[in-house]
Amino acid sequence: MCLYKYTSADVAIQVLSESQIRFTQPHAFNDPFDSFPCVEDLLPKEQILSIMNETEIGNLVAKQFYPTVLKTYYSTPPEQRGGMSFEQFESFAIKLLNVNWQGFLDIIHHESTINQLKQSTQDLAMPLLWEQVGILSLSKKNNDLLMWSYYADSHKGVVFGFNADHHFLSHKDATRLYWSGEVEYVESRPSLEIIPDQSDPSRVLKELFYFKYELWKHEQEYRVVRLLRESKSVTKNGSPYPIYLFDFPPDMITSITFGCRINAANKNRIFELIKTRKEYEHITLHEALPDRRSYKLSVNKL
Repeated sequence: MCLYKYTSADVAIQVLSESQIRFTQPHAFNDPFDSFPCVEDLLPKEQILSIMNETEIGNLVAKQFYPTVLKTYYSTPPEQRGGMSFEQFESFAIKLLNVNWQGFLDIIHHESTINQLKQSTQDLAMPLLWEQVGILSLSKKNNDLLMWSYYADSHKGVVFGFNADHHFLSHKDATRLYWSGEVEYVESRPSLEIIPDQSDPSRVLKELFYFKYELWKHEQEYRVVRLLRESKSVTKNGSPYPIYLFDFPPDMITSITFGCRINAANKNRIFELIKTRKEYEHITLHEALPDRRSYKLSVNKL
């Protein structure tokens, strides 16, 4: 099976020149609901106790308060920090929370506290998560008119074909936050507990990153999610968001399809890269042309 990446010609040339591809932060996408589930009620206290031990609960509680710890440290004047670095301050806060984990479970199950946690999780924790995670968005089809228009520079770009079985695209390790799979299109917005069940981290990843509103189902999206700190380079390049680039194996590319409006200079540059780089000699070239009788694109091999 092949997976496809729609992109502009300029980006395609950069991808081929550097053998690097971008993983994008969720808040840089064009869908404001992307990777943004509802934050619902806490797991019952008994269920939390059944799946986690004392230390795990304390550590998880500490993580929930990370935005507050961060804000408290940097809003405190340096002369009042007692010479503590942020790491020392964070460690101190975690120890306090670990000591009081049982009382914390009792407190947070009050309705007013749960409502506050819902709000802080959506307003603070989710944006922090978005800055740590990148998504490579692919599709199961290479002839979608709308995606050629939106993502491939109005048919002036290209579509990369990738080997779906390649380790880079199929690897799954939830503990490292490296996950791959198809997006599920739903009518109702997914929900996530404030402190989720950690016994199945893959479920949490799916609820965070692998559900979209059914309006987008024509894209037939397949995603690879990774931590941005694993990227090999970061650039700004005029973008409002940092651009995180990951090295990828050239043998992952199986084909390149030119849009029907690509200009000759860009097409020739891509031809040249394929012809002169040994690692790309296996790539087949295609073009997507308007069908003569119907509203569809025909993809033909060159």
